[in-house]
Amino acid sequence: MRTVRLFIFVCSLLFSLGSGVLIDNPDKDKLLIEVITYVMERGHFNPKKIDDSFSLNVFRNYLNDIDGQHRFFLQSDINNFKRYQKEIDNQIKSSEISFFNLTYNRLIYRIEQVEGFYEEILTTPFDFKTNDSINLNFEKLPYAKTLNGLKAIWRKRFKLSTLEYYSSLKEQQSLDMKQDSTYQFKSDLVLEEQARAKTSENIKNYFDIISDIERKDWFSIYVNTITMGFDPHSNYFAPDDKEKFDQNISGKFEGIGARLQKKSQEVEITEIIVGGPVWKAKALEVGDVILKVAQKEEAPVEIGPMRLNDAVKLIKGPKGTIVELTVRKKIDNEIKTFPIMRDEVVLEESYAKSTIIKKDNILIGKARSINSDLTFFKEKFEVPLKNSIITGVYGSQRILNGKPRRPHYGLDFASAEGTPIKAMLDGIVTLAENDLYFTGGTIIFDHGHGISTLYMHLKDVNVRVGQKIRQGDKIGTVGKTGRSTGPHLDIRLNWFDVKLDPASVLKLN
Repeated sequence: MRTVRLFIFVCSLLFSLGSGVLIDNPDKDKLLIEVITYVMERGHFNPKKIDDSFSLNVFRNYLNDIDGQHRFFLQSDINNFKRYQKEIDNQIKSSEISFFNLTYNRLIYRIEQVEGFYEEILTTPFDFKTNDSINLNFEKLPYAKTLNGLKAIWRKRFKLSTLEYYSSLKEQQSLDMKQDSTYQFKSDLVLEEQARAKTSENIKNYFDIISDIERKDWFSIYVNTITMGFDPHSNYFAPDDKEKFDQNISGKFEGIGARLQKKSQEVEITEIIVGGPVWKAKALEVGDVILKVAQKEEAPVEIGPMRLNDAVKLIKGPKGTIVELTVRKKIDNEIKTFPIMRDEVVLEESYAKSTIIKKDNILIGKARSINSDLTFFKEKFEVPLKNSIITGVYGSQRILNGKPRRPHYGLDFASAEGTPIKAMLDGIVTLAENDLYFTGGTIIFDHGHGISTLYMHLKDVNVRVGQKIRQGDKIGTVGKTGRSTGPHLDIRLNWFDVKLDPASVLKLN
């Protein structure tokens, strides 16, 4: 999932507009919609008309983003929402958010209902001898009509999950019995109980994660369905998300050097970063639980009830400062307090990614540098996808944190994942890769004298290097691999390193 995107860090703009007035503004969400709409309508290279069609697209994508697997909403909820499906465009223009408020409040209500009954379901053993069926094609899965119907769906999902764990335990038991003659056989009832306990543990962790999602996070999802209505590369970053993005890009941050996870209302250390303060101190281990956090000369704060992000903010801090962690040790459950000197932490995987990107760029550069005597480029190009929608055009400007960044040099076609892609022109394959970092499934063709075409984000790559391909041949399928926010095809046209507009050689409707 790696396509270069248009990042709109609007919050910095919001706070710059009114010297802190917006901090206490109860209508800041409406103002955010207003600012984003202004930026997208006036700053986008190819702005979309915000009309009923745009509204329907936002409606569909937003509901899919917040409940795509039909875990929470009932059909009656969807019917209630539908009165807004052609009104979202009007709400965007008037900076109104009643549709979001309605869906958010209903979603939280349904989540609480499900959280209230799932434990009851998991107290009863599952009978694997009785046949059940479950539809995992969520696009065709109808919403439950009643709360009891929703319970029935959850029960089937729990049964499937438990059956998978049960099967694994049965296989492991067979192996153990073959390898160890003293192995104590466990009955099917015991194995089912163990499998069901594992399902219960996982669903508890799932709801722990959901409980950490605040209203502002759900609102960011809504805002992103609006920005992505313009093209697949347009995204809004909330302040916390922007901080995480910057951290991942830089490959370093200031803190203690440990990855944390929320489990059953506890903050557990899941990884210790090599070279970081915790690693150097050799005091904490994976599996230890952080109970309290104290800053210098301040009383300790219990972090178990906190959102994980808030707990992390307490633990992180400037290089050279000390944070005291009250920890329950994994080995003996002993509770101890450790002072940790914060320092700069380097994320080695970021450098690994950087190395991968450099290698990918070398491969692409080599494939585009071929100067053959072929003359395929003289022929007429054909559109690679039929019945697709152009969602991104050559030259569209990307904005990061209010500053212009490298423009988009391709032509984007949105289409369903798995849609066949046809060769635009005769050519020789010079690159065929399934998983490049940014571009995912990638194909490059040589058409002669430095002219090449590039196909990005493919799900399937059906050609090989050196193969001669005829115009119209199937070369792969639409995907969302690499840095991509959704299924689409991004094509590029180059003369050696010179970037050309693909639309200049295609007859587009």
